[in-house]
Amino acid sequence: MRLTFSGGATAEQDQDVMSGDNLTAILNEKKKLQKIEMRGNSYLRSMEVGHACEAHSVDMDFFLDDDQRLQRAYGSRDIRAQTLNADSDMQLSGANGLELTFQALEIAVC
Repeated sequence: MRLTFSGGATAEQDQDVMSGDNLTAILNEKKKLQKIEMRGNSYLRSMEVGHACEAHSVDMDFFLDDDQRLQRAYGSRDIRAQTLNADSDMQLSGANGLELTFQALEIAVC
């Protein structure tokens, strides 16, 4: 129920990119992705319109909901983060811990 990649790995989902030196993917009992653990040079970029951001840290964990959408990310050690073309400007550096939460949007199709 674990997949491990080393030597640099990237996981992409829609507009989200998660990368790092080592990636461990943890699957649930239905063999769906539940969590991604990045170790070393971890990076997240989310390009959701109006809420785009990027974050760098030494280690980062990504948690996905039951529909495999990014729900939460937790970074630790030497954190740098900033918004990208977002509704508001934010920059952060030097933090030891950072939690980012994401809200899934339901799109109605007519």
